[in-house]
Amino acid sequence: MPPTVPEMLSMSQTQLDDLFTQAPAGEIPGGEARGTAIVAPGTTYSQDIANFISHFAWQGKVFDPTKGVLRNKILPFGLNAIIAKVYKGPSWLDNKECIVLDYSETSLLAPGSATKYAKSLRVSTWARFIWEKSD
Repeated sequence: MPPTVPEMLSMSQTQLDDLFTQAPAGEIPGGEARGTAIVAPGTTYSQDIANFISHFAWQGKVFDPTKGVLRNKILPFGLNAIIAKVYKGPSWLDNKECIVLDYSETSLLAPGSATKYAKSLRVSTWARFIWEKSD
């Protein structure tokens, strides 16, 4: 059984990476997916930071698998914004199939240079979004 969000918030970065690499890609989800930002994994601050982000910045994603896109739910009132392309491809972490959330052509708000960043996820780790930087 996949770990719960509170369990994931207490995991170290290495444990989260192991969880991700062991999970299958699954299907691209459809509809709303509530999210939890994991910042400072394995520290006592992780839950507090996640709560703050959830209330004031980011609540999750809304997937449209037929169009291959998603929108992030942001701000306290859940504005649907910050679009990404969604497709299956290899993870930069382990080169196995994952669901890629690609902001390179759709968002100026992706961290750093948007052309160098994407996120990926696997079925048992919906709360786990990994920032991966390409070379």
